[in-house]
Amino acid sequence: MEKEKLISIIIPTRNRQKYANETVRTILSYNSPIEIIIQDNSDENTLSSLMADILDDERVVYHHIDNRIAGVDNYNLAAQYATGDFFCAIGDDDIVLPNILDCAAWMKRNHVDAVLPSKRLTYFWPNDNQKNAKNSFLGIGEFSCIMRELNPEAGVVALLKNGGQGYLSFPMIGSYHDLVRTDKMREVYR
Repeated sequence: MEKEKLISIIIPTRNRQKYANETVRTILSYNSPIEIIIQDNSDENTLSSLMADILDDERVVYHHIDNRIAGVDNYNLAAQYATGDFFCAIGDDDIVLPNILDCAAWMKRNHVDAVLPSKRLTYFWPNDNQKNAKNSFLGIGEFSCIMRELNPEAGVVALLKNGGQGYLSFPMIGSYHDLVRTDKMREVYR
């Protein structure tokens, strides 16, 4: 019998098999009710070979599409497969921490539709010419654990007044790194 999925994590990817593989394996190691949807638009279908030993895991949904499509289309394809109560999109080189499950359980108990993290982590990749992470940087900052209610409509208006620039600076909730009820995401999409 299939377990209920609390969270669907979607990972659209293209030609970054090494990173996507590690991301999926890390999330699977949490042994939790997280569904992972990989929408692969790589030139070659080598990611499925890298993940052959985990593709039969009921938490993994893998799709590959040969013809090149726009990143947003790859994202939309991945999103349509989400079956979890909540939905989060991440990059193929990103990760979610296990405490995302605590957040989703809290959201479910308290009938909360969406959560936007108050502090985003910042990572600067080393120069491509370098073979190590010597010149990389991870910025974490402090967490306050304070919750506040946002007005996403005001955030959209402010973003539009700013010419659509700097969207991460405005109080808007989306699916990229945020946690949203899947049925609400479907409603927005429709």
